[in-house]
Amino acid sequence: MLKKMAAVALIPFLVLGAVGYLTSLVVHIIAFAALVPVHPGLLIGLIVGVFAASIPAVIVVNVMVITRGLIGFSRKMYRQQQEVIHKYSPTWMRWLVGLSGVYAVINFVLSIVLIETSSNPDNYLHSENFLGIRMMTGHFMAFYSFSFSALYSRVVEALLDKQNTWEPGRNQN
Repeated sequence: MLKKMAAVALIPFLVLGAVGYLTSLVVHIIAFAALVPVHPGLLIGLIVGVFAASIPAVIVVNVMVITRGLIGFSRKMYRQQQEVIHKYSPTWMRWLVGLSGVYAVINFVLSIVLIETSSNPDNYLHSENFLGIRMMTGHFMAFYSFSFSALYSRVVEALLDKQNTWEPGRNQN
């Protein structure tokens, strides 16, 4: 019963992760296309939201990983941790997390190169400067997608009243 109550308490953060991802994606597309200036209040909301969604997700993920004894930094341990974290997430959600992470790295490197070669690099985070907004929202998409997927998996696990047991070498799909 306590697990289900805790899962219900995570639902607002799960929704924040989904809404934050979609909002970041829309703002990112607007910034990429340089359509219209983005309101600074929206950017502040995205910044606050990414922390509000990520902090509970990090806490939940740490509990999920530590309680199963999956502490370590090897490649094998990383894969085992990911299996536990995203066990109940649909495949599309896992892909979204991976693609958002890869895109965030590519977007960051590209943005840094473009900032360094721009005519006014000191003003790149101004609300009317689309390059800085694009760089920020590219990262936000990665954080929001991870929060959404990890919290979704934890909520589904608790509502199904199953223990997310992990066995070495067993595919958790």
